[in-house]
Amino acid sequence: MMRELSGTRPLPVILKPVPDELLSSWVTRHADFYGVAPLTLLRHAIPEATSLRQTDTKLGPTAAVEIARLCFEPNLRQF
Repeated sequence: MMRELSGTRPLPVILKPVPDELLSSWVTRHADFYGVAPLTLLRHAIPEATSLRQTDTKLGPTAAVEIARLCFEPNLRQF
């Protein structure tokens, strides 16, 4: 069953990606910033996620939308 896409709330602070950075590395940097495990942060956007590595290799369109929602807010502060 597909869950509704409106549940993900954006993070209050978003770190800018670095050139050629993998999505898993970007998630890991945010996890370090927020003091949580990388998989915990990933599950904020994708509760059914079982592996951080899969974000680099097997990210489906629904999961991609959820990660995009995790890091977008019109008045967001980026660092």
